[in-house]
Amino acid sequence: MGSLRHSLANVNALVVFESAARLASFTRAAEELGISQPAVTRHVKQVEGLVGLPLFKRNHNRLTVTADGVRLWTSLAHGLGEIADTIEAMRSETRRRRLVVATHAGFAQQWLMPRFGELARLLGNFDVRLMISDADSELDTADFDFAVRVGAGNWPGQHAIRLIDEIVVPLASPLLLRARPDLAAPGLDALAAAPLLHMDEGDKPWMTWRGWFRAQESSLAPPYPELLYYNYPLVLQEVLAGRGVALGWRPLIDPLIGQGSLVPIAPASVNPRVGYYLTWPAREPATGVAPELQRWFTEQIAEPGSAALPDQLIPPT
Repeated sequence: MGSLRHSLANVNALVVFESAARLASFTRAAEELGISQPAVTRHVKQVEGLVGLPLFKRNHNRLTVTADGVRLWTSLAHGLGEIADTIEAMRSETRRRRLVVATHAGFAQQWLMPRFGELARLLGNFDVRLMISDADSELDTADFDFAVRVGAGNWPGQHAIRLIDEIVVPLASPLLLRARPDLAAPGLDALAAAPLLHMDEGDKPWMTWRGWFRAQESSLAPPYPELLYYNYPLVLQEVLAGRGVALGWRPLIDPLIGQGSLVPIAPASVNPRVGYYLTWPAREPATGVAPELQRWFTEQIAEPGSAALPDQLIPPT
């Protein structure tokens, strides 16, 4: 910063020079800046002394900017304009309250992002930001205004409105089914031995393959995986490439099923104990938009046959 202070010895003088060069007049610059003409002259001479070059040609009452003056003015106009734009953007952000929506990567990529523009329009008075986290404990302490979370709806310190039950179905791509036609409608034994794609089972709230087999009232347990995927978009990428069978969450994967990119190969499991919830911290008011958000998410996420329960409010614990 020392060299910057040396190069820009008097920023105010540079601002005065910019005005004089832009207007090609010391008198008009003085009027624009609300100072005297001798003060403009003094500031311009200071800048000329700083660069060691004449910046104006003076012919009687005519004032023109030299080539060096134009060069300096161009740089100043660009820099000061960018500063002004940044300040205006910051003022705008101050006027518009920021609203942070948090969720898991799979829900964000597969469901929310295609609708994010519509959500932003719904919340037109807010600067809407998206926060992504697949670790449930991070969302317990994260600073957000609203979240769509998967779980039992009993997060401490948060209001929760149930949107839909967890509905999970095994999926394969047409590419894999052409190579492995035996997986088109496998029994549970064959499915347990299939190349299953597993999510990391650490701090994650959703159903695992072992949980899916238990939901089928089967004692089968797939072997512990050698490879775990950290987030759901990675799993979808692998299953679409034909490298295995994955669990799919409705309604996240419904568009891919409708397009024929993924094929259900076994019964869906509906978990009434776990679902998708719209949540917000109890310590702060819900910015007055909770009912509107609840209605929007309920209308968007509800599918025929899904167990949507939009009116069940679970108070914070």
